[in-house]
Amino acid sequence: MTRTACRSFSGVRSGLGPAVALLLLLPSPLAAAPGWVREAISMPSTSPDSAAARVRWDSRELEFRGGGLWREWHRRVVEIRDPDTAPAAARAIVSYRTDSMQLREFRAWLVGPDGRETPLGNDEAFEVAILDATIFNEGRRRVLTPTGAVQPGSFFAWESRVDERTPFQEYGVVVSTEYPVEECTVSLRTRRDDV
Repeated sequence: MTRTACRSFSGVRSGLGPAVALLLLLPSPLAAAPGWVREAISMPSTSPDSAAARVRWDSRELEFRGGGLWREWHRRVVEIRDPDTAPAAARAIVSYRTDSMQLREFRAWLVGPDGRETPLGNDEAFEVAILDATIFNEGRRRVLTPTGAVQPGSFFAWESRVDERTPFQEYGVVVSTEYPVEECTVSLRTRRDDV
């Protein structure tokens, strides 16, 4: 009579032992990517193949809440077609002012041609002051870019959330890019509750 040993994995008992542990530890392609990243990558491309990079999806969601609070979510997915373009195209930039704005979220992912996803964090980010003709300025720019080479056929996706408190009830959105844009959306919501 043969006896199978039961081993514990994270408090779960199984007769499969190490095989179960191995299957649970294998990374799934796009495991940590939000749904909007997968959706943008799977969209059919409408840009010419000669484009060095293509913005597959660029979305801005603005929400005006009571008390002068504007909240902006910005999400973008760029397809890298040419390795020479990668340093400029695979870059997320968020500008804000330290006196009236707060950068609440800033995340990015690099999805390789094989579908393997690499989350990018603070190690790949840096911040610079936005200088103009004044001695002191509250303007800042946070930049997130992958370290190392980016292969053609990769996708660079990022999202940010910035909160701004302002007495003005108007907000401007600049939508521009040097690469072809497949889909661009801007939406506005209003909420009249106190935050």
